[in-house]
Amino acid sequence: MLLKYGAATASAGVQDDHIAVANSIKEKSSSNCVNPFNDILYGIPISLSKIHRLADLLSVYRQEENFSKVVVHILIDHSSQIDFVEQFFDLAKLQKNQASPLTSFSVFLKLDTGYHRAGISCDERGLELAMKILKSPFLVLKGFYSHCGQSYDVNTPNKREEIASSDVSTMMNFVRQFKKRAKNSDSSFLPSLSCSVGSTPSLFTALPHTFELQNLEIHPGNYTMYDRQQLWTGVCDDVSKVSGRVLSRVIGHYEDRNTILIDAGATALTKETTPQGGYGAIDGFPDLECFAMSQEVTRVRPKDQNARFPFEELPIGSMINILPNHSCLAAACFDQYYIIDDLSSKFLPNEIVVDEWEVWQGW
Repeated sequence: MLLKYGAATASAGVQDDHIAVANSIKEKSSSNCVNPFNDILYGIPISLSKIHRLADLLSVYRQEENFSKVVVHILIDHSSQIDFVEQFFDLAKLQKNQASPLTSFSVFLKLDTGYHRAGISCDERGLELAMKILKSPFLVLKGFYSHCGQSYDVNTPNKREEIASSDVSTMMNFVRQFKKRAKNSDSSFLPSLSCSVGSTPSLFTALPHTFELQNLEIHPGNYTMYDRQQLWTGVCDDVSKVSGRVLSRVIGHYEDRNTILIDAGATALTKETTPQGGYGAIDGFPDLECFAMSQEVTRVRPKDQNARFPFEELPIGSMINILPNHSCLAAACFDQYYIIDDLSSKFLPNEIVVDEWEVWQGW
């Protein structure tokens, strides 16, 4: 995958506190990294098998100087996940000769503020679960986490603001109720709780009351690269700002069918869709569409079925760059990213590769 240098490097963290969200264990399991992330959220609700793998990973980190301060937070949105953590530590006590050096896990309570994908509801059930986390000797409540992914489904500023406002206000109301209930326990930790909200589309919605949340975190992941989905939502206002591209080549001309074939299929772009249609877009050719895809190849034709394909502009062997529908999924298809310092934002074939990034993936 090809990345433009300026925008892509925003994902590398900030100064000494390198923060990351990982959705796979292997993604953060390399001990050979330079300048490692040291504040990591495992970004889906935890399972028992993952607790064991995270514990093993952290045990290795604790023994290495560069990794000794690494913190991995887990997400909890159900009481059974608390039971998993307690089962892990109970087992560690029984196996004293293999006891984990860990004494607890740092936790974000995953809240559902309207997306309805994961997270416990922001009502009595959520409050009861938060209090159960507080009472566990093996969990340290770091804060609250929500993701308003429904903002990907709208493309007007008013709708984005409505979703962002609902996300933040729901979180604020929950935090207020929780603080009232937690005052009966040791409440010294309350001022340090983090409130993590947002999404890429909602990032650009100015909400004055957002900053009433203490220790506010906003976690837009896709903005570091953008894609066709964000072009549709309107938060990315120009194709040149889509910094993650998939390079491909023309490998077939079919004049009788008025199509060409390129060597990037579902294993390079995925079959993710967008409202604009097609499986991606060829930069510089807005009148063409990637209309059919199989595992290794994609067919391209004019959007206007009566128009002639510009075969002479895309000869066999020529290189093209493709705007993915969803850059997060497309990026996960590759084990290496080629970084260019593209001041023109034209992604020309002769751009100089200034760096190569290895990618750690897998479950």
